Amino acid sequence: MGTMGIIYSTVIQVRDKFYLHENREAAKWEDLLQNNSIISLVDKFYHAEVWVSPYEKDKTHSALVVSRHEVPKPHHAHPQFGKSLLMLFSKTFTHTRDQLGSLFLTPSHFVKFIDNNIHGTLGEYTDLSYKVYHLGDVSGEIGFGIEIMVSLGNGESYENLYLVINEIFEFAKHHKLADRYFSLPIAIRFVKRSNAYLSMMNGWELTAAVEVPMLVGADAGISHLIRLQRRLYDKFKHLKILRFHWGLDFEAFGRNYVVNNYPNFGKWLSVYKQLNRDHHFDNSWTLRMGLDDCDGELINSGELLGDSGKSVEIPEVAGGKAEDFSWTSEED
Repeated sequence: MGTMGIIYSTVIQVRDKFYLHENREAAKWEDLLQNNSIISLVDKFYHAEVWVSPYEKDKTHSALVVSRHEVPKPHHAHPQFGKSLLMLFSKTFTHTRDQLGSLFLTPSHFVKFIDNNIHGTLGEYTDLSYKVYHLGDVSGEIGFGIEIMVSLGNGESYENLYLVINEIFEFAKHHKLADRYFSLPIAIRFVKRSNAYLSMMNGWELTAAVEVPMLVGADAGISHLIRLQRRLYDKFKHLKILRFHWGLDFEAFGRNYVVNNYPNFGKWLSVYKQLNRDHHFDNSWTLRMGLDDCDGELINSGELLGDSGKSVEIPEVAGGKAEDFSWTSEED
């Protein structure tokens, strides 16, 4: 992408093209909690994700379970149904763009709107893997959101995920009283460990990626998501089971948060400083993290948080020390 330089040669391991069968079934979140059904879902399928409404209806939360597994080439593919949920939701938004105005005027209608979207995407189909995973023209979508990574340890228990989702439910219930609503279902995906230094999955064997999207135009949508980040941070900061996406946080997190929650930040910074001696890659994020003025010695990897228990020394940001959070939204 040009972020850290120009790639002039690469070797990629590929495999023969293959087909995936995708199935979308309606469920209740509370039923999925019984007997660790989500664990068996993840273990059984090539890919699994769950979309869930943050709003309770008849003491349950509507959910959409999406499973994918590899299959032989079918006699007849069904590309007419083969669209990602993102594309299907986008189609719904396009067809109801005039109706969205009334939704924004009456936010309580989003509870029904979310349920209708979940139940409007049921079905199954088979197609080439890259078509199944194709997201479409993301630049044409009319939504935004935050992404929260939840550590699932070695995958034997999903208790951390249940705690986080329940906290989002409580948040939604609380703000519903103030006529503040989410406008889309919560999406949950499951991701394996990554060794990339600034990956949110670094050091975790299994991670649940929780995406909380909002429609563009939703009343105070950004401040609503920032409030949610704050609540989850305050609730779980001592358990060290969450990582917020450092690039999808609406600039709510300061440098200290990234340093203390990404244990290999120091190693990444060492590489960054070597490749950025001429400041070609300075940007708004590196400025916010206080990296553009970091011209001193490179961080010693032996003093990294997580390696020796010592904190990482980073030069001060101009204007004062960066805290974990830089809240700009109103209080709850």
